[in-house]
Formats: sequence, C-alpha cells, structure tokens
Amino acid sequence: MTYYITPEYFVERMEEHWTSQLGNVSNKALRMVWKQLAQAFEENISGNHYVYNDKWIVVQPPTGSGKTQGAILYNALLATEIDRLEHPGSLIVTRLQEEADGIAGQINELAGETVAIAHHSISDTSWDELKEYPTLVITHRAYELALDYLGQDGTIGKTFSFFNQWKALQPERHLVIIDECLDIVEESQVSLEELRHALSAIPLDVEMKHKKQYRVLQMMHDKLKEQVMAKKEKREMMLNPEEVTDVDNVDMRRLRSAMKRVRLDKKISKKYDNRENQRLHKFLDDTLKAADVMLKTWIYFANHSGRYTWNSARLLVPEDVKGAVVLDATANTNLVYELFRNAVVWSSPGGARNYQNVTLHVSRGHKVGKNDMQKDASKATRDLISDLDGRLKGKNVFIVTHKDVEPILKGYDPSFNLMTGHWGAIQGRNVWQDCDTIVIFGLPYKPNTCTANTYMALQEPKDTEWLNNPEERQFRKYSDIRSALKMGWLATDIVQCFNRIRCRRVIDEQGNCPPAEGYIMFQSESEAEEVLAILKREMPGINIVEDWSIKARKKRPKKSNYEQALCQLLETMGPGRMTKTDVANTLGTSPSTMDRLLSRARDEGSQLYRTMEDCGVQMLQEKHGRTYRNVFLKN
Repeated sequence: MTYYITPEYFVERMEEHWTSQLGNVSNKALRMVWKQLAQAFEENISGNHYVYNDKWIVVQPPTGSGKTQGAILYNALLATEIDRLEHPGSLIVTRLQEEADGIAGQINELAGETVAIAHHSISDTSWDELKEYPTLVITHRAYELALDYLGQDGTIGKTFSFFNQWKALQPERHLVIIDECLDIVEESQVSLEELRHALSAIPLDVEMKHKKQYRVLQMMHDKLKEQVMAKKEKREMMLNPEEVTDVDNVDMRRLRSAMKRVRLDKKISKKYDNRENQRLHKFLDDTLKAADVMLKTWIYFANHSGRYTWNSARLLVPEDVKGAVVLDATANTNLVYELFRNAVVWSSPGGARNYQNVTLHVSRGHKVGKNDMQKDASKATRDLISDLDGRLKGKNVFIVTHKDVEPILKGYDPSFNLMTGHWGAIQGRNVWQDCDTIVIFGLPYKPNTCTANTYMALQEPKDTEWLNNPEERQFRKYSDIRSALKMGWLATDIVQCFNRIRCRRVIDEQGNCPPAEGYIMFQSESEAEEVLAILKREMPGINIVEDWSIKARKKRPKKSNYEQALCQLLETMGPGRMTKTDVANTLGTSPSTMDRLLSRARDEGSQLYRTMEDCGVQMLQEKHGRTYRNVFLKN
C-alpha cells in the first residue's frame, strides 16, 4: 500500500501550483527543495506507520521557496490521491491563528472538499470532531498547552492524544508538520514580588486545607529573600530543591484548582470585574505552576540587572513521542537543534535563492537593547525619522523595533510610506511583503537566563561553576555554548525579520528577488561581525555596506498620526493605568493635541474608540486631590 505522495509526482504538481496558480518562477534548485520536502514527509509517514520513530527531521527550505505552500499542496494531494481509509492522517502546527485558518482553507480549496480543519482558542470546533478530519491544523500555543496539560504531574505525557487521533485504519496521525521552530523548552521563573503576591492572594480557609503547599511557597519566598540579602558575588547559583524547602512530595495541582474558585478582584473593586479576575488568576496560576515545576526538576537562583528570581525549565517533548518534520528556514542559525538529541537536520539544496539585489546599510555604536532604548525613545525615534526622511522619500518602509517604542514611531508622518512591527509579533506574518525597505531599529536580546534554561532542559542540569564561568561551557565546536545560543537567536530573528519584505519573492530562474534595501544598527564591532557573517551565509549574495551614519536634520520630522500612535500604545500596554500626562510624555503631544485625543476616545465612531473596545481599555476620571484626572485603564 502507498500511504504517501511520491517525491517525483509532488515536484510535478508543485511546479504547476507554483507557476500557474501562484504566479512565481521555478528553477532546478527550487525543484530540489520541493523534492526534499516530499522525501521528509514520506520518511515521517513511513517511520510512524511501520516502526517506533522519535526522529524530528529538520529541513531548511529558504524563505520564499514555498515550504508552507508545499505542505498545503502535499496535504491536498493526500486527500485526493489516497483512499480515505488509507490516509495516513496529518497534523500541521503553525504559529498564528489566522495562519491555521488560512492553511486549512487552502487545503480544502485545492482538494475540492472539506478535508482539513483548524483548531485554536477562537475556532468553533470541539474535541470530538477533530478526529473526523484527515488533516488537523493547530497553533504552536495549542500544541504547547496540550503538552503542559498532559504533564501536570511535573513530567510530560506519553502521547499528544488530544490532536493525534484519526479514525481511519491507524489510531494516530502519521504525518506531523511543524511550520517554523516549535518552542520545545518551557521556562519557569518566579521573582520575590511574585511569590509575595501569591502568598497574599491565598485566603486563610484555602491555606488551612493546603498547608504543605502554602509552606513550600513561604519557604521559597524566604530562601529567595535570604539570597537577595546575602548579596552573593555569583550572579547565578544552582541549588537542590531540598535546599529551598524541606517539604517532600508536594503537588501544587490541588492548590491551583482550589484557587480557581476564589474571586481575586475583591480587593480592587466591590463590583465583579471578570477581566481583572481572569488576569489575576493567570498571574497566580503561572506562579504556582512555576514553583511546582522547579521543585520537581531543578532550580537555580539568578540576579540579572537587579531582578532576583528562581528559575527552571523542562523539555515539552514526551520521551517516546513519534517524530515530526520541522520546516525552519533558519535552522542553521538556531543551535537548539544541536542540543535536541531527537533532531536530525538535513542540509538544504543550494542555489534556490540569490540576494544580490539586496543592499544592507550598517551603522555601529548604538544602544539598541530594549531597556536602553526605552530611556530616551522619543529622541532616538525623532533622530531616526529625521535621517530616513532624507533617504527614503516615496519608498515603502517597514521599521521593526521594540514593543514600547513602536507607538512613538506611529505618530510620525514621514516622506515615505511607514509600516511598523515589534519583536515577538513578526514571524509568520506577511503583511509587509510589498515593502521595498526594512529598518531594524533595536535588537531583540533574550534574557541571560534563557541560555541556561535551554541548555539544561535539552541536555542536563549543571552546577554553579558552569553557570558563572564561560570556560566551563564548551560544547562541541562552541567555546561557550551560552554565548553561542544568544548570538544564534539574535541572528535568527534578524534573518526572519529581513525576509518579511519583498526580498522573500523569487522573480527569475536564478533565484533573485526584487531590489530591496535594509538598514540596521549594532551595539558593538564584535556583535556586528558575528551577525553579519551569519547573514552572508543565510542570504547568499547580499551586499553589505558600512555607510550608514545617522544624521538628524535641523528641521524636525512631521508628526500628525497621534490617534494611530495612541491606538498602538493602548494595544501594547500591559494591565494597569496610564494617565493623560503619561500618554502625552510617551507620544510627545502638546496639551491641545492631547485634548483632541481625549475627545476622539469618547467618539463611538472613531478608530480610537473601537481600539479601546477591542483591547479592553476604559477611559475614566479619577479623583486626584481636589481635581479629577483622565486615566486609561486596561484590565
């Protein structure tokens, strides 16, 4: 029996789909990429059908070579070319909810019938109906939540039973496709403040019924406070769980369950506030869950930038889970695959892409981290827009920055068409694919604890000396694996971000893209050299020039999009209050402009009013001494 689509037939159909339906150009190298995709899918199906298989095949189709479209077409062909009873059953894991809906819809359109279904938090689908469809499409987050649910005892369950069921001849789906890298490491962290809040939120009657659990939280709090007061020289310190608490065999699940029945918003308002109650419950449950994981695995103390925390992590992969195919264009730069023992990375056929039509302009010596940029975001943004105004007139420009800086960018009305995005909300999105220019304004450095968490979850826990001494951290060819991980993640994010604009498209048989430009700031010489070396490898042919010196013009750039800027600010703000003065200082508005914005916030027909409704923001008047002040409140 044949349970898969042969590579030769898939390449033939993919070329037809790629050129006739998508309007792209094909070449020999692309056909080799598509053949490798089909071979990976075939191996995954065969391995899961005939034998126990724990191999995660990682393929690296270059950005713009049709990896997602290939997965869509392959699943449509499975539905039309394979008898329903012999269908292997497939599961596709993608990043965003809209992507899941789009992938399922395209598979159904190509198949000519409903053979695929998307399932996520806002889809109208039930657990029971999922097994009725040959192809199920879910989000990364849904996958991770199911794994977490199966592992509430501190371990991860043996099967992905929620999503794996398929009612044909075999009980499980035999093709698992993960589009982009799956976050397979779950990090746990609690601070002194979070433990203090958790203890204060537990009512006396719940405390008396769960004395052991409460005592554990109290001891974790006291031990962490002791570490803080001791002011130890080492920034990180590994401890045994027994050094933190002397209570054995504590399971937080019953306390977590009991607290879900407690109303937590009472101290804030007598009137029941469901949004606030849900927010506080999530905050508390995350703390209890993190404490639970730490006491059942391993735990270390960290002090980074004055933030004192307990930390741990675990691998979100069952020991005997069946294999998957991971489609990750930047797998070469992500060292997680070298640490993950189940991963087998396939080399990508060369020649599919050529970036000789792309020029990257580089500037060095800037403060580009999140915290540094937030301190003087208004001036840095003003200088940037002033400089770009003289360079990019009439162009379609995508500027990516930090989340808290993006609203300030939105307020400008430059000589170019401005589109913005922020780190953490870029991968998988194609809304900037018609932009001819990208400006990377700030770099997404991960917290230092991420490197330790990732290594120890994927390999093994280490001691205090390893945490603090780079000379102890050699792994294979890397002299310091923590430093290498951090730089690899940075380069991965930059490459992924760069390929959101039109350079992702293939326009000729040589794999070229339309002409495009990029501008990027680096903090140091060494950082620039490391990242640019990776960019040259991942984007062959790219032209890199060291010619960007930011020069702010005397004439200040025009600002007029204040309503759009405030909308962005309210969308990205966390729970809490923001006064009229806070908003004015952040966006750089005059008092008269701020008054107009408040008037728009009350206008039910305005974009600002609709945005406030969508993201749960209220504008209130709070008494402040003898006067009242306008406050934006987000629960």
